[in-house]
Amino acid sequence: MITLDAIYWPRAKVTNKMHAKAREMRDQGHTFREIADAVGVEKCAVSRWLRKDDAPGPRMQPVARREAQQT
Repeated sequence: MITLDAIYWPRAKVTNKMHAKAREMRDQGHTFREIADAVGVEKCAVSRWLRKDDAPGPRMQPVARREAQQT
């Protein structure tokens, strides 16, 4: 039997407070599952939030070095 919840799962209204609580809990060593249960969102959402926070800035492309050619 398929329930209505299986077909339609409304998205949680994410607030800055939820995001801050997730960051704080992760810093304390909680797992993504524990954070997701406490905040009330899916585990993949927590993973995505925290990955964005930890992402470095834009990647710098290596500069090609030219050897000084003596003729």
